[in-house]
Amino acid sequence: MELQDIVCIDRTRVKLQQVDPKDDFIHANFLNFGDETYIATQYPLEDTISDFWRMVFFEEPRIIINLVPKGQQYPSFFKTGEGEYHTYKDMYVQTRRVEESKSYMISYLLEVLPDGHSNSIFVRLLHILNWPDNRTTKGLHTILKALHILAKKDATLCKGPPVVMCNSGLNKCGTLIFTNLMINNLFSNSSNEVSPISIYMNMRRMRASIIQTDLYYLQALIIVLDYLQWKNEKKLILDLTPEMLRIIREWKMEFYKKYEKEKTNG
Repeated sequence: MELQDIVCIDRTRVKLQQVDPKDDFIHANFLNFGDETYIATQYPLEDTISDFWRMVFFEEPRIIINLVPKGQQYPSFFKTGEGEYHTYKDMYVQTRRVEESKSYMISYLLEVLPDGHSNSIFVRLLHILNWPDNRTTKGLHTILKALHILAKKDATLCKGPPVVMCNSGLNKCGTLIFTNLMINNLFSNSSNEVSPISIYMNMRRMRASIIQTDLYYLQALIIVLDYLQWKNEKKLILDLTPEMLRIIREWKMEFYKKYEKEKTNG
């Protein structure tokens, strides 16, 4: 998907390294929230695959999350078979390990090395297979799984900000980051509570047009409430009173109503 009409905010854009300054552009932005930083980007185009892997090599993300649903016709930006490799212009990428998790995600361990460098990096790429494109709240358990993995850190891999990507780098990508920020804010020890709308507006100051419709905004709120219910069922939260659970259920019903109204109006 070409993002010709979407400005890539210069103040927060990722700049490709060790290239001519006139060639340092990639449609990706840093979303910096204090201790939490993310890179939001679009799915690589045919002529930007090498740029994507150059960004990955130098930013060293602890994980890449690909939210483009399985079966959509997009150019392959790495070889998916274990042991397979390909060189994209000057970027060598090899798939070292493949792990499938039921039917909702595939995890890849990838080695990335540009020409002229002797030390490669190893990065994990998680492909979420079944998050529907929009206008549905089905499959939210998949997103909860992705959030759980996003929170984990592997000491053996890179430690840079996670790269989150979808078709445009705006909607599903923004929803996942927005959801994670809201959940982390809920469980933060900080006395400064931040409202969802404040988080959303700050995201938009860092990546233009991220979360383009009310549908994705509402979906993120529903995911957060699902997450709280799940934590309570697993007894990972011990201080949710019956009254709080009642309020969560009511909020979910209200959000679902608004969600259905948006679908009808859209």
